[in-house]
Amino acid sequence: MRILHVVPTYYPAVRYGGPIVAVHGLCRALAARGHELHVFTTNVDGPGITDTPVATPVNLDGVQIRYFPCPLLRRLYWSPALSQALRREIGNFRLVHLHSVFLWPTWAAARVARNVGVPYVLSPRGMLVKDLIARRSRLVKSAWIRLIERANVEQAAVLHLTSQLESTELAYFGWRLPRVAVIPNAVDEPLPPNARSRRSVGSMRHLRSTCASSTRTSIPQRGCAIVSESASARPGATDCSISRSSTRCVLITVLGVRTTRTSSLASSSSISGSVSM
Repeated sequence: MRILHVVPTYYPAVRYGGPIVAVHGLCRALAARGHELHVFTTNVDGPGITDTPVATPVNLDGVQIRYFPCPLLRRLYWSPALSQALRREIGNFRLVHLHSVFLWPTWAAARVARNVGVPYVLSPRGMLVKDLIARRSRLVKSAWIRLIERANVEQAAVLHLTSQLESTELAYFGWRLPRVAVIPNAVDEPLPPNARSRRSVGSMRHLRSTCASSTRTSIPQRGCAIVSESASARPGATDCSISRSSTRCVLITVLGVRTTRTSSLASSSSISGSVSM
């Protein structure tokens, strides 16, 4: 199958964190299964640009990536060249997968895909959370939702979410949702020879007593519930601490969770009295 992924930023712009890794991992795995994978993205990398050719395909792990410039409105990743490529080529793909919300590439690709009848999957990447929207750029995001994002969500063929908590948060909007697929991000985990993969959180009780996790503080869905459950499952896991860094990330040492939903998560587990911020 010929599949197009549209994402605002991509390798080597790793400053933007987890979605880049997750999207490329998915593309690489699909390419390994025999699908033809293409990525349309921008060359934005912080205040500068990536050292990549413009509009010329770059092969990375069997994935064909094209980078397009953003002459203006870089915070929205507005790219006329990307828009032209979408209008010219999106009809040649069987499926389009869009990543992120509140950004121009998702809007542009969804609109073109609908116009030509190509189904698209939308991955909000944890950003459609009412509490999160209320705490940052509420008026702008609320207007964007009314004018743009609600239609993108409701008219998707499939909505890809990475956790049940993200699904619960999205239901609070009261929209007519398409089919929802809750599929966690995959990770590459090298295992020692003859090791068995561990499929449940409960099995983590047999692992070593230290667990480190790094995540954005503004998005509680990313692993917090899993870490909390892991802490409860691990005998003797009682010393939990969370430290905040200047890059709006948290480093969770031993076994712990982040603030917004920490109280409710911790109070239902054996670590309720041992979480320090």
